[in-house]
Amino acid sequence: MLTGYVSRATGSDGTHSEATYYLDHSPVTDPRMLGSAYSVLPETPEALCQVAQGLIIHVLRGERYGVTLPSEQTTQVYTVRVEDMLAAMIEADPRPLTTPREPAARFIGTCRHYAVLLCSMFRARGIPARARNGFSAYLKRGRFSDHWVCEYWNGEKGRWRIADAQMDAVHRRVLGIDFDPLDVPRDEQIAAGEVWRRCRRGEMDPAQCGSLDIWGLDYVKDNLLRDVAALNKEEMLPWDGCALSEKSCDAMHDRERALLDTLAELTAHTIQFPAIRGIYAAHPELQAKSLPNPHATAIGP
Repeated sequence: MLTGYVSRATGSDGTHSEATYYLDHSPVTDPRMLGSAYSVLPETPEALCQVAQGLIIHVLRGERYGVTLPSEQTTQVYTVRVEDMLAAMIEADPRPLTTPREPAARFIGTCRHYAVLLCSMFRARGIPARARNGFSAYLKRGRFSDHWVCEYWNGEKGRWRIADAQMDAVHRRVLGIDFDPLDVPRDEQIAAGEVWRRCRRGEMDPAQCGSLDIWGLDYVKDNLLRDVAALNKEEMLPWDGCALSEKSCDAMHDRERALLDTLAELTAHTIQFPAIRGIYAAHPELQAKSLPNPHATAIGP
């Protein structure tokens, strides 16, 4: 365990219990029987991020690496659990995970797969970590794009940092990124709760928030709900949701909008950990509808 990443995580504000909670695996991040594959992993956040970058390629970004991804493998994007991701990686290439794969031979995923794999590796190396679903300002300037990242606790600095494992040298060059992908500024990767608050206050246009051909306040709402679920260790696929996801913002009752406003306040900046855990447990309509189980390896859209 890298004790430096957990140190200074104690205090009356509950930070210690929060960091401890995110040290343990979720059903999604637990490598289970393939945990032995992690024995070769390095220990620093930078090196772990590099390992993840050598194992995954984004399903929509093959051209940036000069490759055409095999269509029969693009269904890997529906893989939920890290254990099943690892199984596919090892079956395709049994070499240690620290050996970077050629781009065309990597696991085909989304930003969410980068986030949960890095989260799993951090936790395996004793670094508190959690997947987060928010909005990026750097993927497409002028718009706020749906994006998953991994937050990890740095005890030496006494704060949570944002790591974006997808932003390797190729992506940084194409996008002109000059910040450290292991410490993404919070005005570049904005929490879904903060985006919801700004949209509700009229400070941000929800039509500029979303992905591909889907934009708007309903998208912001769904990202907020996925982020809250991930903070409760239920890391859904980017298109999965809960009962409240099925309602448009226009069709919601005032009490449901008020609940979303509360969730946004609790997750926009410093996570109000005890409150977000308690509310999630008390509201079944917030809880992930599609959860991995020992007999299911993928969830469709």
